[in-house]
Amino acid sequence: MMALRKYVILRSRRDGQNDMSKTTTIAGMRRGGTVVEGSMVRIRQLSVWWIALAIGWAAPAVAGPSDDFYYAVAYGNAAKARALLDEGADANAKRGGIPMLITASQRGYLDIVRALLAEGAEVDARWDTNGWTALMAASTHGDLDVVQVLLDKGADVNAKDAHGTTALWAAAQSGHREVVQGLLDKGADANAKADAYRGETALFTAAAADQREVVQVLLDNGADVNAKTTDGKTALFTASTAGNLGVVQVLLAKGADLNARDAAGMTVLMAASRVKSDARHREVVQALLDKGAVGRGWSDITPWLAWLASPTIIVIVLGFSLLLAWGIWSALRVRHWAVRLGIYTLPLAGAFGFCTWLQSNLDYHLWFFVLAMLTASIFGGGRVQM
Repeated sequence: MMALRKYVILRSRRDGQNDMSKTTTIAGMRRGGTVVEGSMVRIRQLSVWWIALAIGWAAPAVAGPSDDFYYAVAYGNAAKARALLDEGADANAKRGGIPMLITASQRGYLDIVRALLAEGAEVDARWDTNGWTALMAASTHGDLDVVQVLLDKGADVNAKDAHGTTALWAAAQSGHREVVQGLLDKGADANAKADAYRGETALFTAAAADQREVVQVLLDNGADVNAKTTDGKTALFTASTAGNLGVVQVLLAKGADLNARDAAGMTVLMAASRVKSDARHREVVQALLDKGAVGRGWSDITPWLAWLASPTIIVIVLGFSLLLAWGIWSALRVRHWAVRLGIYTLPLAGAFGFCTWLQSNLDYHLWFFVLAMLTASIFGGGRVQM
């Protein structure tokens, strides 16, 4: 009897547990179709609550200026901007990571710049993405009045952005001579280098942009005429290859090194003569030669050889050599690939030797061009019938 009673008790307990499991399963199916679907519904509900909580927590941290304040600053409504500042608008607010002071400075809104600074705007506040300051923005825009106000409020004249450029670098590239002079008067470093741009100085970028007056101002205020980039190029290199004759003349008058070599061993004359053969570049080459520029050791380049060393002329010489070799092969009716290779190699070797004598650094695309022509003619030509 005792054994029978224990069996009945255990059986009833097991049945009760099974009934509870069935109840749970049925409840889950009613709410979500299956137990898994019911659980997913619950997870989604919790996710919504967590997202709402996260947004509520982060909202104060990402809050920016009101639309009215932003548009007043962005569109130059000084009266509206001042009124909103008086009502408590934040002078250090940002929109899209850009401080309001930078927004006003890069658009030349002097009255708004003054109002923001009067309400405590940080003069060296940074643009989140590129590290710009208001002084850099105003210098790029070329607004001398805004630049002067920012400098009077203690803006760092030698601050660098994420690329290592300064306000002076930006003004020099844009050709704003008066702004360049104003920055130099306040202690801007004329030889500061932009780390992300191969160590270019303000003089280098002004020479590349053909800003002759800016180049003159920089040189008059202590810029190093022979400062080099990480690849060994000077301002004279970039001005010569760009065909900026006026800048070249200013640099030469200030003692630029005619025969300086870059990291690849190229001289200024070699770099200038290999770019183009148009009138501008021929004038630059002639100006360099008049000052005593040389090429590379024993292979000094004369004016007509400098013109002949241009990539266009080199391609013509190589193409003529290929046609000559094809004519020889056709006339001799040679079909064996080894003899064909020899016939092509001789004139090509002579052409390469001549071009290398003129210009030690032949462009890689020319080598690929010749290699492709040679390969196609040797292995894809087939028989030629006379």
